[in-house]
Amino acid sequence: MVIKTLPDPLAKPIANTQLLLQRQRRSHSAPYPAFNRTEIPQQHRLPDAADLRRMCIITKNDLNRIYENLDHRQRSKDAIQQEIARKKEIAERSAQVTKHWTNTIAGARERKLEMRKIREQEEEDRKKLLDIEEEKLAAERRREHIEKAKQLKYYETDRVRTFHSALLHTEVLKERDLQIEMKKRIEQMRQTDDEQERQRYQVAQNDYLRAEQEKAEKKARDRSNLSQYHIAQMERKRMQHMNEKQKDLQEGEEYRRLGEQYAHEQMEIERFRKLTQHDVKNMYDQALDDKFKVRQMEKQLDEEEDDELRIYADAKKHIARLRRQKEFQAHQEKQDARDYMTGYLGSLQKRAEANLDTQ
Repeated sequence: MVIKTLPDPLAKPIANTQLLLQRQRRSHSAPYPAFNRTEIPQQHRLPDAADLRRMCIITKNDLNRIYENLDHRQRSKDAIQQEIARKKEIAERSAQVTKHWTNTIAGARERKLEMRKIREQEEEDRKKLLDIEEEKLAAERRREHIEKAKQLKYYETDRVRTFHSALLHTEVLKERDLQIEMKKRIEQMRQTDDEQERQRYQVAQNDYLRAEQEKAEKKARDRSNLSQYHIAQMERKRMQHMNEKQKDLQEGEEYRRLGEQYAHEQMEIERFRKLTQHDVKNMYDQALDDKFKVRQMEKQLDEEEDDELRIYADAKKHIARLRRQKEFQAHQEKQDARDYMTGYLGSLQKRAEANLDTQ
């Protein structure tokens, strides 16, 4: 705990004697024993002439908070300065690290600046070389002009002028002879070229006529081959049409024959069926008659009770039984023949229908 004394600006200072008297009175009136001031440590002593009624007792946390509030602005400024210094240091460190990087904006800018410096240096070197070349050319021209001036000055003398005029005359005559010779050669070459051109034109014309004739002959052959091909195609189609027509006629004739055969077979089947029905009816009637006769004979035998008649009746029964067996056997044979004929005709009809479907 910290004890601070708040001074009173309106209060007058109390004399040391009065303060001493007050302390003595308090010490005499207090129930506690008196103590010596010198025994209290200096840091725990109250200041002299301190009025306890004007004192304010403050805790250490409150005092620290007061100090913090008093130093807030300065600490904020210091923190801002430290943050600025830190960011600046980070930026410098980053710049040092990324200084040689080529894939950054700054690196690209630096590379462009370096390339620009290199181009400017190359341009400067090229300009220097051009200047040197121009200086050499100017020096060569000056030397040529000096030589020409010296030559002209030498030609200005009479002896050299006369010699030079004679030399020029000789060169002019030689040039004239050369031009005449060149003209003659040009004329000869022109005549030769005309003859060669005429021959080439004649050869080209002959080649063209030959090529046109070959084209016409080839076209005529192609046309003839095409016409023959068309004629052959027409003939082949005509023969094919005739063959198809003949084939259709043959198929029609075959169908007609099969139809007639089928109708004839149907008629035979119907006739056989009618004959069979008639035979069965006759056999049935005959059997009824025989049965009736047998009954009559049995009745007669019963009435007469004659042995001969009984023997005759037995023989008659036996004969009737044999006849019935033969008739039944004949009927069975006819039925088998009729079934065979029906199956055969059915197979023929199915075969004809299958052939018709195939056609």
